Amino acid sequence: MKTFIQHLHEVGNRPYKFKKTASSKRRWNAVFTTDEGANYIFDAELHGLANWRVTFQLIKSHPRGGTQADMGVTGTEGTNAVRVLGTVKEIFEKFVKEINPDTVIFVADKSDGSGRGSRAKLYNRFAKTFAKKYGYELDNDEDGSQTEFAFYKEE
Repeated sequence: MKTFIQHLHEVGNRPYKFKKTASSKRRWNAVFTTDEGANYIFDAELHGLANWRVTFQLIKSHPRGGTQADMGVTGTEGTNAVRVLGTVKEIFEKFVKEINPDTVIFVADKSDGSGRGSRAKLYNRFAKTFAKKYGYELDNDEDGSQTEFAFYKEE
């Protein structure tokens, strides 16, 4: 019988298929859809000469037509949340391998309670592992409502 941790690891290692939708000198993004039909976008945009800012968002249908990015809670997938984060991890790694950015910044929102603090803890674990694996120095800047993770290429 598998332990809970083994199950989480297995689910996290089965990312959803994703499609890169943009790749240029200033923007890189990818999208994926879960089995339940939730659509997500991973967006990286160059700010200034070397700072890439990354966001990960749930895309919702807008009542008046079209779509809108939901900057709020993205963890709406219940038991598939680990698989969603595994997909984001895979996309993040593909982005870094292709672009080789000097600086990458992303933010974990901790506002409104609802377990978002645990999201920051999960992101922190990912950030530490990622920095070590890809040769980045990691800097965390935390305030009451968010944690900013900044990766800098080691000199």
